[in-house]
Amino acid sequence: MKIMSRLRNFDLPVKSIGFNLGFTAIISLTILLATLTACAAPATQTQQSPEGRDLASVDGQTFPDPLDLAAAHLEAIGGRAAVEAVKGYYATGTARIVGSQEDHVIVKEWVRPGEGWRMRWDVDGFGRLEHGFDGRIAWLVRPGQPEDAVRDEKYREVAASRVLLHPEVDLIGHLGAARTIGRREIAGHSTWEVQVTGPAGSVQSRFYDEETGMLRAIERDELWTGQLTSILTVYDDWQPVDGVLYPHRVTRIPPNGPERMRVLESVTTEQVPPDALRPPAEVLAAASEDRYEVEVERDVMVPMRDGVRLATDIYRPLGAGDRLPVILIRTTYNKAQHGPARVFAERGYVVVVQDERGKWASEGEFAFPCKQSSRYDGYDIVEWVASQPWSNGRVGTYGCSRLGENQLLLAAERHPAHVAMIPQSGRGAVGPHSYGGAFPLSMAAGWHPRAGTKDRTDGDAQIPLPEGLHYLPTVDIMQNYGVGPTDWEDLVTNPIEDPWWQTHGYITESDSFATPALMVNSWYDEQTLQLFNLMQQNAVDKRTRQHQYVIISPMTHCRSEMASEHTRVGELYVGDARFPYWETYLRWFDYWLRGVDNGVTGIPRVQYYVTGANEWRSADEWPVPGVRPAQLYLRSGGEAGERMDDGVLSHQPPEANQPTDRYVYNPGNPVPSRGGILSGAYDQSDIEQRADVLVYSTPPLDDLLDVVGPMHATLYVSSSSPDTDFTVKLVDVHPDGQAFNIQEGILRARYREGFDRAVWMGPGEVYEIKVDLHATAHRFLPGHRVRVEVSSSNFPEFDRNLNTGGDNVTEAEWEIAENTIHHSPTHPSHLLLPVVAGVEKAQANQKR
Repeated sequence: MKIMSRLRNFDLPVKSIGFNLGFTAIISLTILLATLTACAAPATQTQQSPEGRDLASVDGQTFPDPLDLAAAHLEAIGGRAAVEAVKGYYATGTARIVGSQEDHVIVKEWVRPGEGWRMRWDVDGFGRLEHGFDGRIAWLVRPGQPEDAVRDEKYREVAASRVLLHPEVDLIGHLGAARTIGRREIAGHSTWEVQVTGPAGSVQSRFYDEETGMLRAIERDELWTGQLTSILTVYDDWQPVDGVLYPHRVTRIPPNGPERMRVLESVTTEQVPPDALRPPAEVLAAASEDRYEVEVERDVMVPMRDGVRLATDIYRPLGAGDRLPVILIRTTYNKAQHGPARVFAERGYVVVVQDERGKWASEGEFAFPCKQSSRYDGYDIVEWVASQPWSNGRVGTYGCSRLGENQLLLAAERHPAHVAMIPQSGRGAVGPHSYGGAFPLSMAAGWHPRAGTKDRTDGDAQIPLPEGLHYLPTVDIMQNYGVGPTDWEDLVTNPIEDPWWQTHGYITESDSFATPALMVNSWYDEQTLQLFNLMQQNAVDKRTRQHQYVIISPMTHCRSEMASEHTRVGELYVGDARFPYWETYLRWFDYWLRGVDNGVTGIPRVQYYVTGANEWRSADEWPVPGVRPAQLYLRSGGEAGERMDDGVLSHQPPEANQPTDRYVYNPGNPVPSRGGILSGAYDQSDIEQRADVLVYSTPPLDDLLDVVGPMHATLYVSSSSPDTDFTVKLVDVHPDGQAFNIQEGILRARYREGFDRAVWMGPGEVYEIKVDLHATAHRFLPGHRVRVEVSSSNFPEFDRNLNTGGDNVTEAEWEIAENTIHHSPTHPSHLLLPVVAGVEKAQANQKR
């Protein structure tokens, strides 16, 4: 039996001193988890011939000796003696995608020559990414996955080789046979290209500036997004640090995708203490555990019922047994990049990871809205897996976002071998109605270029955000920015009342379920609580009904596991929101797939995090018991859009007709989105100064107010246009004036009577509308205010209503609307909150 009981010493010859000029940061948040393992990969050391290099010539011209170029580089940056005197360094800086406006990633690195290194990225709203090598253990800390020691020998070899800090000190001895092959222009500089060949045939090119002699760039294969890719790394802005020049700007240029730049702000040469390289305690504990070695069989082509073959990777734990439980992961995002597969496989599961139809190595055509193919393909791969000689016939499923949707659609097909699942953030399986009839523009427009192309050109084109989303007509956005063919046009041109949506296999109330589920989601995401209840309601038997569970974190999309001891969701601090996710996941699968009686089914069926209180709570049903509805009525003197102190939320309904609140909605100047779905909580106070944002607030609360459950706002509205939108935000106003969005909703007025029909508004008519604010669990603290913002746009989170009564996605002209909110005894606009405790005292001073 091949089990790695403890990590043995990794004895790679290391004899270099100085700095590795190739330390880089990986920034793109869309692929940050995959690229954490992207270590620079110098060629493995080996025995060399006595001369170690050749001299090359073309047309009689002899090129410089590689060793002469290496020596010139050392001299240019301060001299061999100065480089060899360096005993270590500590560097800090920031990283970002070139040309983007994204917040910088904070980068830190520690290096001890010949002993080890450690790198760390702190990404605001995303978490901590860290990896290193201490001379024995190569390790990773990745948001969303367990902190772990890396047992893959190839990765450990790469990690160990990064202790080579400056190969120019002994170019041949460190890297292999070298020869100069010619000139090449790099970033506007003429350079000599030195090609270095390692013992296994790996090749890298090192480019030395023809004028200055300094290393200008390195081109080599690196582990990038889970696979070997040729990356050009360019070094600029060389600055002296203790007598040695170091590049303070490093740009990584992959063959496809945006350039990524890291800028150093501080580099110090110092004797880095050994403790700086020590792996976290969790890593050390993991290194001492018994784990299985994993063998991966790539690109097994599994036929579906229509003959289309889907590419499938199979991770097998060596020596774990002949017939094992299986965990299935079906993905749109490239099966080669799926890190959790090894987490499960090392613990004795066969893990099957499959590219969806039409994506990456799979055959067929990808169709985003076609959930029917996801149902059938999911069923067929479970059928295939359960019949394999290495399977015990019990299949669990795992994954987030599209991967979560795939599980839920599979569950609706009720394959008998599908005995457990962990669907995360899979709300998209039920269709488009969760947005009040508006289209989730920024979410969809960001996703389709990255992952939704039909010609396998994912990531080749990008839409500049948010400015690119102003383009009209909306239907032509993808074409305008050169995105390959997608389902975008069909998605945006078919209104939600169109029968077209009913032909694609989305989950409906007619579906039934037979698979126990542990659902995971977050407050700042497309919530799955309605699905949680539907799966209980439509369970085929008592056993299935009693084994539906849900965990709701305070985080954003697919980031629940990334919560830390000091969690921020956007800009809002929510405390220690950690939860034993991976322990729970492993216990869940151990129980259902292996039959281990570990008590996991005794956990509360609903576990949720209360922001503000910053604590986990639990219940056995949703909505939770003990909650009662509390109405807060909108009242004002008619200037809720002009004065921050005019609009009031009151426990008392209006006693007499009050002036209405009017505002102008101009689609050419929409209210900008800040935070919300997928983004988190951000200060809205400056946005509230706009005249087209009505603000209604309670006085400062005398007592705490816990709001837990579904919410909605009932508004009485009128408009000068036949159709317009109404948006509502629930906001927590802190004593210092910061106003953080807690939850939000939107309703396209034409759908006020239901999503199966469009009904227009008449000028001057008053209509009752109900805006779904989804659900939350939030504590408003004493001294805080409860606030509601009302407007008619939240762009680009949602597409703009052009106010014409026509087709908002094919038209390019708009009309300006005058919209009105009524609040009177006959038109009592109000907010309905599910209050747990403290509402009586909190509302005592709210009478106007």
